[in-house]
Parts: sequence; structure tokens; C-alpha cells
Amino acid sequence: MEAKIRNLMGTIQRLIVLICIFLLLVSCVGLEAKKKKADPEVKLFLDDSQLDNPEYYNKLPLLSLEAFASALLMPKTSNFKVINYNYKLAKAESKIAEEMVAVSLGMRQEFVKIEAEGKSLMSANLEGSDAEISETLIAKLEDLKTDKAQLSESQKVYFLSGFIYLASSIVREKTILESSKKFVNEAKNAKGIDAVMYVKDIPYATNVVIGLPVLLSNQMRTISEFITIAKTQNIEIPKDVTDSLFQ
Repeated sequence: MEAKIRNLMGTIQRLIVLICIFLLLVSCVGLEAKKKKADPEVKLFLDDSQLDNPEYYNKLPLLSLEAFASALLMPKTSNFKVINYNYKLAKAESKIAEEMVAVSLGMRQEFVKIEAEGKSLMSANLEGSDAEISETLIAKLEDLKTDKAQLSESQKVYFLSGFIYLASSIVREKTILESSKKFVNEAKNAKGIDAVMYVKDIPYATNVVIGLPVLLSNQMRTISEFITIAKTQNIEIPKDVTDSLFQ
């Protein structure tokens, strides 16, 4: 009897050890998952290995113009799926523009650093060591505006492409704003069972109507500065791009 009890106790102890090992492994996996979640991979549009390759960067203006043409074709609609899809495109185009302008200013590494922190290089709200990067950016833009510095031919291509991508984002956002207003108005007037289809998306659409004008205002100030730089740096911006911006 005592032998059976000892065997049983031994079995229980082994099970406890196995359970502890299992819990430890689960804990380690969980920590690793949290680490990966907290440290997301930075997704970049440009290929670092090709930045100095003329065959590579000379294709970028055409790509940016294709994005711009797509933005012009966005319909004014109350279809929220279309609104949301285009909002994601506008954000992506704005980020590409920021990346290209950073390359044109010789600030590729700074862009990657800021992007890894989930911030924007063009933001005026950077703090700490990032504020120094922001000050450097502002100084470089000012030098270009006043013709104290000159962009190389390849830098001009990146700047032009970034300009057009930002213009694309702005044009798309203007349509998104009008579409969101249309969606919100339809939601307000919907009654009975028709109102149910608006319930899930109305908070998001309302936030777009409230917040997007502020973003557009900031982007228009930025693009106005870029227009000044383009003039001093002899960068030709397609007329239909600038005309669409100020309609």
C-alpha cells in the first residue's frame, strides 16, 4: 500500500514539473509575441539597394502620376466600403510622399528611424532627439526655398515624385471628405430598418468629417511650400497636378 502511495506521489510530482515547464514555455512564447507586436516591421516603398540607380528612380514620376490619375477618378459616393478603401490609399500615398521627399533631402535614415517609432517625419510635434531631426528637415527645406542649397538631378526626381504622391493624397482626401459628409447626411435621414445599415460606420465617418479638414489644411500648407521649392529648384510640376490641387 505504501509503495503504491509513493508511486502515486512520484507520478504527481512529475506531472507538476511537466506543467511548470509547459507554463514556462507558454509564457516565453507570449512574451515573444508581445515583443513582435510592440516592435512592428517598418514597411518602406523604396528599395534601398536601387536608390542611386537612374533606371529605378526615373520610373517613379510615372508611378506617382498613375496614383494621381487614380485619385482623380475616385467617385463621390456614400458607399462606405469605397470611402474606407480610398482613405487607406490616401494614407499610403501620403506616407510614400514623405519617404520620397526624405530621400530627396538626404534624410533616408532619419525617415526610417521616425517611421519605426510610428511617427511622421513631417510632423511638427516631434520631441526629444527626434526634434533635432525635425529642425534639420525644416532648415533643409528653408535653404531650398531660398535657393541657398541645390538639389541634384536624382534628388529632383525624388522630390517631384513625392510632390505628386502628396497631391494625389490631397485630391483623394477631398473626395473622401465630401463622400463622408454624404454618408453622414444619409445616416441622419435614414429611418427604421434602413438606419441599421449605418450604425456600425457612422462613428468612423463622423470622425473623418471632423478630423480630415485639419489634416488637409496642414497638407495644403506643406504642398504650398513644396511649390515654392520646385520653383527655386527648377523642378517642373505638371500643370494638371497643381490645377487639381486648388480647385
